[in-house]
Amino acid sequence: MSVGVGRIRQTLRRAVSGARLLRRSALVLVGLAAVSASQGQKANLPPAGETTPAALEARWGVRLEGIRSSANGYVLDFRYRIVDPVKAQPLVDRRVTPHVTDEASGMRLSVPTFPTIGPLRQTTRDGMPEEGRIYFVLFANPGRLVQQGQRVTVEIGEFKAGLIVG
Repeated sequence: MSVGVGRIRQTLRRAVSGARLLRRSALVLVGLAAVSASQGQKANLPPAGETTPAALEARWGVRLEGIRSSANGYVLDFRYRIVDPVKAQPLVDRRVTPHVTDEASGMRLSVPTFPTIGPLRQTTRDGMPEEGRIYFVLFANPGRLVQQGQRVTVEIGEFKAGLIVG
């Protein structure tokens, strides 16, 4: 079966155009999903008297790994480890919208959402998180508003935790 030269050129143009779009999308995602190299370090926790790690673990079934500046400061990378999957279910619920509030300015930062991949956070299809697994939420930090060393409050539904950006 013979295919016309014009049709082959059209197909090649579409393939090249699609490849360029995929390359640009991949570069954006790599930049946004840049991960801190020190995942195993202790979280930057709030001073004593505020929500303690033990209280968060008892109430929400998570152990905070921390929040770090990432992607050249344009993203805040919040990570938490699941200790009790039943208690931690509200944190991975797709219907709940997470936010970070900068305590100095009061500005609320949200999770960026892309049409093809959705919000930049981990959720579960069946609603039950895996015990021992580290989950992440990436928050947009436009203009690098939040810097390292600043205090922020992470809110995921009723869950609230005060942290210092590392």
